[in-house]
Amino acid sequence: MIQVNKIITAGHPQGENWYDMKETAKIISVNGIGRTKLFKFLRDNQVINGSNEPYQQFIDRGYFKYVIKDITNSYGKILFVQTVTLVSLKGMEYIKQLLTNNQSNYATS
Repeated sequence: MIQVNKIITAGHPQGENWYDMKETAKIISVNGIGRTKLFKFLRDNQVINGSNEPYQQFIDRGYFKYVIKDITNSYGKILFVQTVTLVSLKGMEYIKQLLTNNQSNYATS
């Protein structure tokens, strides 16, 4: 059994709600935009890079954070380290505004 342990989130206020891209796509609920299309949209709009890591200016604004997770087995041995991009509510508002401004490009294609 694989477990996700220990998320490192240095430099970010505690108590804020953060969501992964799958949750973000569901909450924003723009027709036809799921996790994969959302990543593509953000790359196309210079918000995240090719590795799906947000650019520093968007992290500094509090829209995103990039966390490191240790993936371990049931014995606690680290199998690998995974990075994850998380989005704040403020970031969701920003993404929704970007989508609204570019709606014709990302409708339901």
